[in-house]
Amino acid sequence: TLIRRCNKYTMQPANNVFVFGKNGKNQLGFKNGEIVKHPERHPILSDLKIVHASAGESFNIVVNQCGEVYSFGENG
Repeated sequence: TLIRRCNKYTMQPANNVFVFGKNGKNQLGFKNGEIVKHPERHPILSDLKIVHASAGESFNIVVNQCGEVYSFGENG
């Protein structure tokens, strides 16, 4: 589980990635800027076998098991 001031990524068994929090800069990678109040399974990241996530105030970066990097949000 990764917690940062404004948003949260939680990686669960079976490659499920759940996200919630502020999303004004689309830093959650879906929901087009809507605030996500409760954990929701990320429809794209959960299928990419994410092994690491890092959260900033207005961006997030994740890495999958192949070393591919994905970023979301401001400057992402």
